Amino acid sequence: MDITTALARQILTESNFTAGDVESSLQGALGPIWDRVYSEVVDLEPSVLGIVAATGRAFGEQGSTGVSLYQVHRASWLDKRDSGLTLLRDLATTALVARMADLAKEPIAASS
Repeated sequence: MDITTALARQILTESNFTAGDVESSLQGALGPIWDRVYSEVVDLEPSVLGIVAATGRAFGEQGSTGVSLYQVHRASWLDKRDSGLTLLRDLATTALVARMADLAKEPIAASS
C-alpha cells in the first residue's frame, strides 16, 4: 500500500468521517476535512510531502478513475504570500482528500 493510501485510510479511520462527509467536501464544504488532513500534513517531512503530492491525479488524466486534485481544490495554487513549503503542504493535503474520496466510495471504507 502506498503512503498516500495508508495516510488517507488512517485519517478516515481516526476521524470517523463518513462517505457523505467526504462527498460534501468535494461539493465545496472542505472545512473540517481540510483542517483535519492539514493538521496531519504539517508534521510530515518535505520529502514525504513531495511523494504524497506527486500521487495527485490531473483532471481528465487518461486511464484515471479517481478524484483529481482539481475536483478537491478548484482554486489557483500560487499566491504571492505562499512559501514553497506551504504550497507543498496544500498539494499534499489536496492529494490526501482526493484519495479519501476514492476510499470512501469503497464499501469497506464507507461502512467504517
